[in-house]
Amino acid sequence: MPGIQIDQLTMDELEVDAAGPVWSTAVGTVAAGAHRALRHDVEIHQGCIPHGEGAITLDSRQAPAIPLLSSCSLLALFYFFHAIQFLLILLLCIASAVGITFAAHPLLKLLTTAKPVLRRRLLLCSRWHVQLGDALLAGFSGISVLSWMLTGSMVLNNLLGICLCISFISFVRLPSLKVTTYLLSALFVYDIFWVFFSEGLFGKNVMVEAATKQAENPAVLVLDALHMPSAGLAQNLDLPVKLVFPGSLLDWDPLKPGLMLGLGDMALPGMLIALLYSEDVFKWQQQCGGSLGTAAKLSLKSRDFWIRSYVLLSICGYTLGMFLALGIGTVFQAAQPALLYLVPCTLSPALVRAARRKELKELWEGWENAGAEGNKTVRKEPDV
Repeated sequence: MPGIQIDQLTMDELEVDAAGPVWSTAVGTVAAGAHRALRHDVEIHQGCIPHGEGAITLDSRQAPAIPLLSSCSLLALFYFFHAIQFLLILLLCIASAVGITFAAHPLLKLLTTAKPVLRRRLLLCSRWHVQLGDALLAGFSGISVLSWMLTGSMVLNNLLGICLCISFISFVRLPSLKVTTYLLSALFVYDIFWVFFSEGLFGKNVMVEAATKQAENPAVLVLDALHMPSAGLAQNLDLPVKLVFPGSLLDWDPLKPGLMLGLGDMALPGMLIALLYSEDVFKWQQQCGGSLGTAAKLSLKSRDFWIRSYVLLSICGYTLGMFLALGIGTVFQAAQPALLYLVPCTLSPALVRAARRKELKELWEGWENAGAEGNKTVRKEPDV
């Protein structure tokens, strides 16, 4: 996923009132990503999505490669950003359009239930049809991406980034707490190194330099080449590999953003939270019976489920970790490796609760794997 390597908080004359939107956006995004990931699992189990189009599950051999690949990507942005900026824009435009469509698809399903006209099929050619609702959603995605490119809007940049993050959490999955712990521990070290120690080796803070680079707007270059006016367009673009917020809500200068939050600070802890949510629902399904979809629906309304869940505990931990990262960044007015705070605050509560309940082995290997090996039970196919 482009931009997963940019994992830091950058502060520049940041006012305290700006921290609220960052904090709430980050927490909301990881929670929405975990919920969307579970819905994606349900859609696969119900046969709405072919298994070949499901999530990619990282194993214990692939997960350690992520910090290495992230470091290579970071150095590529640091040294060769000017040469690859237009390729990045192209890839991000495609990924963002897909991300918006995927993230908003549950909303479309609600609308089509309320407005049956959206289920009307449109004939594209003699062999291809598309529902009106899907066509409208695709149009909205394309217009959003195009509007971002033309205006460089901070709001649209954040919309694209949030949808990219939700899609990443849903499509790139971890199989167990063991693999998750290895991955987050490696990324914990990665984030600290590139934020705190890269300047001594490379002469500049590589993480901050890569995060703050702006790309030239290709639309402006095309219009200039055609000798057409481009004065109303954004000359440079913040790429949606990070969320950008004003330094102060009371004195907002859109040309001088004060805080940037990398997508990795949401996507990486979000992978853990999505795993825990999936494991909680699978355990709930074992207790209550029925299909995965039924268990997911019933769990939303069950107070007992949330009190005993690992996912709510880790979301609370993520909230605390983000509060610490924002608070320390505000006090010291310096870039912070957010994973320094987020990894312990999200991972530790789950490990401690599992150990106290004597469920660490099951959670470490995954409830589904542990159940298959110990109790000879497998995940039931949905009955709807």
